[in-house]
Amino acid sequence: MTADRRDSVRNRFRAVTERLLDPDSDPGQLSEGCIQLHAVFAELSNVSEDSTAADVDRETRLATGVALSPRDAARCVLDTRRTVMYIRGIHSAIQQAVDRFPDQPIHLLYAGCGPYATLALPLTGCFPPERLQLTLLDIHECSIAAVQRIIGALGLHDWIRECLTCDATNYVHPPGSPLHILVIEAMQKTLEKEPQVALTFNLARQLPDGGVLIPEEVHLAACLADLSREFPLYPADHEGSLSLGNMRRRIDLGSFLALTHRTETDDLRPKTFTAPESIGSCNRLLILTKIRVFEDNILDDYDSGITVPTVVHDVGTIEPGDRFQLSYESGPQPEVRVTKTPHP
Repeated sequence: MTADRRDSVRNRFRAVTERLLDPDSDPGQLSEGCIQLHAVFAELSNVSEDSTAADVDRETRLATGVALSPRDAARCVLDTRRTVMYIRGIHSAIQQAVDRFPDQPIHLLYAGCGPYATLALPLTGCFPPERLQLTLLDIHECSIAAVQRIIGALGLHDWIRECLTCDATNYVHPPGSPLHILVIEAMQKTLEKEPQVALTFNLARQLPDGGVLIPEEVHLAACLADLSREFPLYPADHEGSLSLGNMRRRIDLGSFLALTHRTETDDLRPKTFTAPESIGSCNRLLILTKIRVFEDNILDDYDSGITVPTVVHDVGTIEPGDRFQLSYESGPQPEVRVTKTPHP
């Protein structure tokens, strides 16, 4: 790549990042920004919809869940609100970390970075390398090779501490190398299939006092819903108080998991819920996912593919007084387990 071409691509990259960070950007501008970001990454990494290499489509099954294939991980940038909320949240977290650790460059570890390191590389244009250093981890050699191509093409080597091919559920951060921000986005709705919980359990305990986990909290809750008024209204309208989302019929039952840097294995134990005596047409069980990326950067119902509610089909139609237990099961197939219990 010629110097002029590199400068042109870097300017385009920075302009897109500024658009995503700008609170005055409208939904159309944000969507177009994510499309452009995907196009830049695809061009520089050689991982795109047209890639023919077999390893681009190869997912990896772990003892703790499934690591998405590099191509599937690359597509995540096109989930607009997810990308925007994470980039804005991480940007704010870095700003806070600069204040908390004024005498150190902020070291950000990105576990499961995929082929684009989508949530970190754009922010290199916002902080000089003496203030921000990145360690990028992914289990797929193909993804790390792709990230290194992007870094080389954009001339970002000064911001990179390491790029490692490894299983981050077993990663041990080197002693003597301060870690300030931990970014993990390896999840689907209701924390199913991917190893977000296992990654958090391993890595969050390696954060120092004052370190930041991104996302700060993944919250799972249960409700009873009238499905005839639930999914036909998707996606929710976030613009007005008379949104379609407000026309849904739900009965909240309560939360059963909040994944944070303080979560322990005991927090995954089953929790029992009872359907109230009057449920009307709200007779199906839904699991809701809400993600607080950092402070007020939040993904709620239908904001993203990872926050679409999940219908629990196994328990069928709920009757008044029905009792059921909800628990999160880790392992090769992470998922929420729901078991009906006999009436008292």
